[in-house]
Amino acid sequence: MHTLPLLVDSTSLTLENDLFTIKFDQENLLKIFKSKMCLDEFTEFLNNNSVSSKIKYDYFYNLIKDSFDNTMGIKYYFYLYDTIDASEFVIPQQYLKKRLQQLNMVELFNNTAIRFLHYITNNLETYEKYKNIKYFNLINKTIDKHIFEDIKLRINKIHGYDKDSQIYFDICSLYHVYVYKKNFDPSILGIG
Repeated sequence: MHTLPLLVDSTSLTLENDLFTIKFDQENLLKIFKSKMCLDEFTEFLNNNSVSSKIKYDYFYNLIKDSFDNTMGIKYYFYLYDTIDASEFVIPQQYLKKRLQQLNMVELFNNTAIRFLHYITNNLETYEKYKNIKYFNLINKTIDKHIFEDIKLRINKIHGYDKDSQIYFDICSLYHVYVYKKNFDPSILGIG
């Protein structure tokens, strides 16, 4: 298992490699950990390389997951080489889904960016692997598949990384892709 370099103290948490940096400041870390004491325990856990403690690892993992799933307004700084240099926000998936349903949006795809990149390349091997995913053909018709090829080419050109490199995987693993369509007519797929 590959792990990213992690810098942590009681005022910030930073994950970074050659291509990207993610940084949470103390204010937003407190939104995740709910108290300074818990944040300090997490900092100590990481700084002591206590990742072998399964109980503590599970505790912090579940705490972070619960915060990301249920807390609005967790802000972080994100830098992706030659592409993004801005603050972003974690949006809880449940909130996003509920809000999109209120707007009469229908989900076409919900998975990691790695799966999405494979999904839209539409080669036979990928199609066979993912052909049971709902609305496969519709997504391929409604999204410009060259957008993601351009991103891959840009990363490869700048750094010489190929699609199987760990850094490429790390970048694509950061993102979860949601594809929604408004006023979807299921009859075009022969359903409903």
